[in-house]
Amino acid sequence: MANVEFLCDVGGLEGAVGTRQLPPLLKSIDFLDEHCTALLARSPIAVLGFRDRDGGLRAAPMGGAAGFASAISTDRLRLPGVDGAVPGSPASTMFLISGWREALRINGHLDADDASVLVVEEAFVHCGKAVLRSKLWGEPGPRPTAPAFHGEGPLDAEVRSFLAASPFVTLVSQDGAGGADASPKGDPAGFIRILDDTTIALPDRKGNRRTDTFHNLLDDPSLALVAFVPGDDRTLELRGTARITDDEALRQAMEEQGKVPNAALVVEITAAELAVCPAITSSRIWDPATHQDLRGLPKAGQIWTDHIKANGTKGLKAAAIRAAVNGSIVQRGTEVEYQRSLY
Repeated sequence: MANVEFLCDVGGLEGAVGTRQLPPLLKSIDFLDEHCTALLARSPIAVLGFRDRDGGLRAAPMGGAAGFASAISTDRLRLPGVDGAVPGSPASTMFLISGWREALRINGHLDADDASVLVVEEAFVHCGKAVLRSKLWGEPGPRPTAPAFHGEGPLDAEVRSFLAASPFVTLVSQDGAGGADASPKGDPAGFIRILDDTTIALPDRKGNRRTDTFHNLLDDPSLALVAFVPGDDRTLELRGTARITDDEALRQAMEEQGKVPNAALVVEITAAELAVCPAITSSRIWDPATHQDLRGLPKAGQIWTDHIKANGTKGLKAAAIRAAVNGSIVQRGTEVEYQRSLY
């Protein structure tokens, strides 16, 4: 992009979006506890991020009946097999529960002998802001129709139409050491900006303040994403490379509810695949009749509290946070945060 400067190091990135804070990082654990297994049992769909046999980064939806993925042990997760996934390679997952605003993220690597088994290195619950902003579980809108468009590249008329209707995506990235991540982004439909025949941009709104995707991209610019449209049984996978910018004009164009994002992700698309998604068809996630009764699930505030207490990070500050954290207080703070600081 002409005249747009990109952030190329940690200092520049954190100058734009802020430094990583310890409390959000303490919300992750390195095993599957009873909260994770309870959430897995209620989840009908997930996105898997992985490297294919050609070394390309991929993002693939998977799903079916609730509980389609299950814990074999505290550090092993059984997944449906995915064509092209390489045994032993890094992998990430993001699980969604129909009607629930939070998401479960489990990262690690595929077992060297069985690519349908994820060896768990990290598990945590993502905050619900992306789902709330996107209204993912609300009333589906009309099915997108392709506008008149004539151009070259992967962003053809049908892809553009789908992107214009999509309020929610999952981004897949990896760092230089192979650490894998799958992260949600959500906003009202139309938040994905098409800049030209091969380039899109996404705003970085407030979330869990870990900025995993951005830090990963400083090491490895490869990115894959899956876009969803509520009510549509298709998904769109985009693959390419991404850079981060705090360009004023681009950020101002992404203003929402009076708030301008601190940064934007600019993605150069090399491949686009729009197709009916068997995971959505079989899970029926857009049918309100399939949405989960959430009363039996633990509150997110309690999950975060228990995970902070189980996190093994050493140091006086981490110990003080673990000693002070309280589930009911965290939950009340979360409700206020969701109401007052969604953007």
